[in-house]
Amino acid sequence: MCDRVAKEYEIVVNKAFQDRLFLFQYPVRPKDETYEEEEILSTKVKPNQQRVEIEIGLDIQSKRYSRSRGEQIAVNVDGKTKEPNPFFPLGLMDKYILQSHPTSPAQQQEQSKRLCLAIVFDGKIILLPMKGVVQMRPAFVYLDKSDERARTKGASDAADGASSQDEGEEAAQLITVKFGRQESEEARKRRLNTYDNVMKRFGEEAWVQTRFFRSHEKASQQMKARMLQGCTQPDEGTLSVEQYLRKLQTPTEEATSLADQIQKLVVRAKIVHFDELLELLPEKPDATTVLKYVQQYAVLIQGCWLSRSDLLYPDGSISPVTGVAAEHLRRARDFLLWLWVQKTMVTRKELAAATKLPPGDVRMLLEEIGKAEPRQGWKLALPPDNAFIRKYPDVFERQQRLWSLRADQFNQMIKARDEEGKSPRRKRSKSRTISEDDHHLVKAETTEQPSAAARTSEYLERLRSILRSRLVVPLKELCQLLESGGGTALLDQAGGTILRTQWPEGANPEALCGLLRSDDGLDKVRGE
Repeated sequence: MCDRVAKEYEIVVNKAFQDRLFLFQYPVRPKDETYEEEEILSTKVKPNQQRVEIEIGLDIQSKRYSRSRGEQIAVNVDGKTKEPNPFFPLGLMDKYILQSHPTSPAQQQEQSKRLCLAIVFDGKIILLPMKGVVQMRPAFVYLDKSDERARTKGASDAADGASSQDEGEEAAQLITVKFGRQESEEARKRRLNTYDNVMKRFGEEAWVQTRFFRSHEKASQQMKARMLQGCTQPDEGTLSVEQYLRKLQTPTEEATSLADQIQKLVVRAKIVHFDELLELLPEKPDATTVLKYVQQYAVLIQGCWLSRSDLLYPDGSISPVTGVAAEHLRRARDFLLWLWVQKTMVTRKELAAATKLPPGDVRMLLEEIGKAEPRQGWKLALPPDNAFIRKYPDVFERQQRLWSLRADQFNQMIKARDEEGKSPRRKRSKSRTISEDDHHLVKAETTEQPSAAARTSEYLERLRSILRSRLVVPLKELCQLLESGGGTALLDQAGGTILRTQWPEGANPEALCGLLRSDDGLDKVRGE
């Protein structure tokens, strides 16, 4: 029995705004708290980067506003003396900044293919293609100005001190001449795609000032009316369901091979079950053929197929969150996948400790393919596909062997994390006079803290060695040689005792340690 058609809509497309229509998102702002009533001081954009900056005023008359703290922040940024163009002209923090992260050309092209705004109006569904998505987050660029001013002041003070010591004499300057070597095209591309060069290019683009209109203002209402007017229905006529679905595909997707279709689906989905992948592919290809291609673009974990890291983060790309190079993201994501091969739950702490990625990138990697479980950690976003493992055991075993080949690399990351977590014992430097014969008994280098049993065994062996070689040793020197203040704690086990002698009045008594041997003829040691 077929479902009844509730209502039919005419679908039209308006491409008049496709190069200047953006979706603004505010990830750190609750959805019920908009910026509609906030005081917007200024707005500006960098068109090539699709980067937006908004200055928003603070209500300094609010009971929740700390005036003393606001004045302190203004002093830290602009200094006590008035600068020509202070960031806070009123002498207190009266505004804050929202800023979006720059997007690369590849990201812009990908977003422009997939996004559109849909409006139901006058019995029609109007589709407006969008240029991209802009995520606005708080930015603290004024703190960078504070740090720069502090560095400048420190350098100026150092230069003034040096000039006063030179007493007017001009200091000699060392000139270093460097000759540039021939650089290959591949090396040049790698250098240009480093984080520092990418950030430098982003900084070179000038800001363009814009004007902000609220939703109820006349200019905004006119713009909305233009979106709903002048729309013409496409001339495809009446289409069948299959023709309509095929029309939704871009021309490049329609003409691509099965391998390319699988690659694009895996990269977009990031994690998918094999049965779902078969359903998404047009023309329902053979499962064996699909299985051959999917192994080229994805890896198998817990029966789920996850896209390869080098496809998500190719060379030359950077993190959309922090700008970290793709090489570090690939290594960190592969380590995360390997952890899920070993166990079902992964914690954010262990991933961050082993990969050294910023918190934002760690969370991005987990959220892409994982699902958080309270007080447990992160598991895969999809449940394990045990049916696939039972149906294709040879594929599962092959994938497990591939992960085993990389186990040494990931174990090294865990070992480095564990070694860094241990606090090494730093031995203090000692100023003492010891003989050349005993110098080899003292270890000057820094080592890790051994166990209690190992320390006791080493202590006894060194104590016996010293007593056998010298027979009588001043107790103070013995303690120094053993690098411990409690040099007599295990003296009995080492076969030694403390000899106390009667010293003349006014002299400092010196205790001696001696080794008692059976052939010494000493049955006991007399005290004072």
